[in-house]
Amino acid sequence: MLSRVLQEWVLKRLYRLVLKPVLGKVLDSDLDLAQLDVQFLNGTIELRDLVLNAKYVSEQTKHLGLEIVSGTVSYIRAEIPYYALSTSQIVVSVEGLRVTVRPTKERPSLDDDDDGHLGDHEAGDEQEGRD
Repeated sequence: MLSRVLQEWVLKRLYRLVLKPVLGKVLDSDLDLAQLDVQFLNGTIELRDLVLNAKYVSEQTKHLGLEIVSGTVSYIRAEIPYYALSTSQIVVSVEGLRVTVRPTKERPSLDDDDDGHLGDHEAGDEQEGRD
């Protein structure tokens, strides 16, 4: 009984301190402990049956000219080699990603690309040919 209470306390702390700051904006609601499985000895974190915050994800992808209407993820698994974080990679697997999208009313502009790579080069080429 005590070990189960302690395990739930650790999971809640892990969620509040680590996962919520990273995933909080992306998820539509807080995680339930039934959706979270942490195996410290194996270095794995598993999340199940997640609902995406469509409004937030749409804001992050608006430059694509798509609005996210809804989204779910069946399963996420993160393998964290805590014993060798400085030399090993964290591996994240995602299964069952389902996203419903629709085009936005505004068309995306290549010149307004957030990373500035595509639009700048093409705009300069077009201006040179207009003498």
